[in-house]
Amino acid sequence: MKRMKSEVQEILTTTNKFHKSRSNDIIQTNNHDDSYDLITDHNLIAPHEICPSGIGPLSILVNQHISDVSFSKLYQASLKFGWEKIFTQDRQKLKPNDISVLKCIVFNRLLHEYLENSDVFVQKTTNLYNEIRARMVTDFPSWTSQDLFNEVRRWRDVQCRRRLFYFNHEELIQFPGLLMLQKASTNWCHCLTNYYRQNKNLWETEGRQRFSEHLQHSFIIVAQPTGAEGAAVTQYIKSTSGHFARLNTRIICLLDPVILHNYIDLSDIDVILYPLNREINDKKEKQSSIKWEIRKVMSAEGATISLFCAEIQTLQLGKNDSESKRLSLNSTLCQLEFRFKVKVKDFHFEENILLISQPFGICSHAQYFPKFVSQIFLYEIKHILNDQNPITDPNILTIYVRRYYTRMTGFEIAEHTNRYIRDVFTQIINDTKSTRSISTLDHILEDILTKIISQIDYLVLHPVLLLMYNDNLFLGICDSLAFDRKLKGNREKPDVLLRLNTLTKHQWNSNANVRFLVHDGNLRRASFDSKSFVNELCRLICESVNVKTKQATVLSPISLRQFTDFHWYFHDELYRLNKMTPLDSDAYDPLLPILWMTMRRNDDQHTLERDGVLQSTLPRKKRARSDSFPTIESVVSECQPIPINIVLHINKIDESSSQSTNSSTNSHIGNSVTDKPLTTNEKVQQTNNPDGSKKRRQWLIEMPEDINISPGVIFQYLSEKFFHIMNNQNDSISSSSYLLRPEPSTLSTIDLKYLHNSKRITSPVDESSDDSNSSVELAKADLDSSSNDSVKRIKVKDEPCDADYETISDRMTIH
Repeated sequence: MKRMKSEVQEILTTTNKFHKSRSNDIIQTNNHDDSYDLITDHNLIAPHEICPSGIGPLSILVNQHISDVSFSKLYQASLKFGWEKIFTQDRQKLKPNDISVLKCIVFNRLLHEYLENSDVFVQKTTNLYNEIRARMVTDFPSWTSQDLFNEVRRWRDVQCRRRLFYFNHEELIQFPGLLMLQKASTNWCHCLTNYYRQNKNLWETEGRQRFSEHLQHSFIIVAQPTGAEGAAVTQYIKSTSGHFARLNTRIICLLDPVILHNYIDLSDIDVILYPLNREINDKKEKQSSIKWEIRKVMSAEGATISLFCAEIQTLQLGKNDSESKRLSLNSTLCQLEFRFKVKVKDFHFEENILLISQPFGICSHAQYFPKFVSQIFLYEIKHILNDQNPITDPNILTIYVRRYYTRMTGFEIAEHTNRYIRDVFTQIINDTKSTRSISTLDHILEDILTKIISQIDYLVLHPVLLLMYNDNLFLGICDSLAFDRKLKGNREKPDVLLRLNTLTKHQWNSNANVRFLVHDGNLRRASFDSKSFVNELCRLICESVNVKTKQATVLSPISLRQFTDFHWYFHDELYRLNKMTPLDSDAYDPLLPILWMTMRRNDDQHTLERDGVLQSTLPRKKRARSDSFPTIESVVSECQPIPINIVLHINKIDESSSQSTNSSTNSHIGNSVTDKPLTTNEKVQQTNNPDGSKKRRQWLIEMPEDINISPGVIFQYLSEKFFHIMNNQNDSISSSSYLLRPEPSTLSTIDLKYLHNSKRITSPVDESSDDSNSSVELAKADLDSSSNDSVKRIKVKDEPCDADYETISDRMTIH
């Protein structure tokens, strides 16, 4: 037996030397050919494998967030033209839309990094390219057959984990590339075949077992099931013939189809879809058989390598169950089972192969993705730890959240986020232990994991936020209360921070929200409008290059950052793509709004009649209040007007006047404002009290979309109106009348904040419940769309502003 093993090993060594010499011959002829796509080849055989140099800003290029061209193609082009020209030309090709604005912002940041130190940037891209290229090497170390089988098992295990978690190459000691395994496996199969051809008498005693063991280690699921968006869950779609779902799964055979063409045959693959827990649900869906295809990749040595590859891209889910009237595998964790045969021609031998995938979710809507991913997350960790009990170590959970974050975003998680997530897990586990309800721990952990995954998914969809997070300009997931308390700015030097909404109060089936907080002596909290996020972020970046912007400090957990640092993301191309007017532009406003604002007389009687109609058509809902976190209320119009949100600081008025009418105030506000009587919840103070408490009001002005009025015109018009009130408030107002007094001695346009192109001011409760315990929506404004008179079509109403978060204004002034 020892003699037989040494003879087989000798044949393996000889075959390996043969392939090495053949590769060396190919290197001389093909290694200068850069027409192949290294990244595409690498993704085919090792999807989800991330090289260390690919962690950080370069991951955006590798993941093709801003360009359809692969990183390897970009790198080859950079050797000829340079990165500056590539980024600049790609940015110039963008067409005006929201997606292009985000891409432009990312291009601006990458260009800034390149121009800041081009040598360092070039070196980083070179290192990344070489690391990926090294993963395509075919030459393998001296392995025995058992060494090879151990490496195949390790490769399967790691590739299963990589679907959700990042593992760097330092952790995976001497982890081989898949082309190494393919070459070694092909050589070993070739050796076995030749040996037992010469020793047929040994086939029955040992040859059959050796071939069986080898063939069982010759197939790997390199791409575990993922949906169209790269998550471990897919959404089903209804069609006339039933239901189906998009799914990506790939199997690769380690036996070279060219070298072993006359040695083996592979049958088609039978695919069956099962629920993960077959004891509860025994339904199954047989899929169409899939065939093997020959794919070609280029090795690092320059050789063309052929691979047997089989993929499944669509699942057939059948029709609704006749009894339950629902899809049997909906809202279920499932697995795929692959069955096929391998025939060894010379010995008339067949081996049955069974491969089972990792679990994945099937659901009806994408909003449920985080819930299924969190279940798979816990399932995977328990299998990695080989422990089916609830996980009670917060450090383990935090480690795998960090791995998940890096795998999905391509960036390292910051220490303040890592620490906060660990604290959250620690609190949950300690609370559960104290109540002795360990049996429910899995469900509680699943709930918080779902929220974490939901917020990470939002970051994946917005790479620009990942860059800002990496630059310490955006805090991302953090202890919001602790960071908010650190803001201690003043009027001349405000403090600013950007973060996500509070994790523990996040609604997992809704998008995360980006918060913008300013402290200039008073804490001002704002929330980016989800429907106009791109526009508002663009305007924030443009404001950072405004010469009038104050020297605001951005709160950062590590290094000092200034608000002006957002200029790293700025370029004049943003004005073209977002159709904004540059700050130094002398552009003219449309004629008709100017004529209407300046040439028409004010008709007080007509205004009072119109205001009366307005009030009668605006039924009020009782305002729900929260002592700590008031809410922004919603404004919706049947003809979808553009709301303008104008926030003023005013003095509250004498309580004795609360029984009076507001006609006097209305007469002074004229065509602009209709005052709302104060409710019993709004305590008032005397006007002669110099220390009267301050209250913020928001003047909600609704305009139909077809009235194109510049914000500047609205600002100027309302400034004049409120200035008139301030200067003439005592001329004809009795002591028992309501009095609105703007707090500043002079009123300028910077005291007015404008919300543009947002069909709905959404309460934070609607999108995330981190800042309020109730959700309130103002009644609909019924505009008279049939009137030809533009004046009649503009509604202005006074609402108390309980907003803890205001929507970012069209032109932000840091003060």
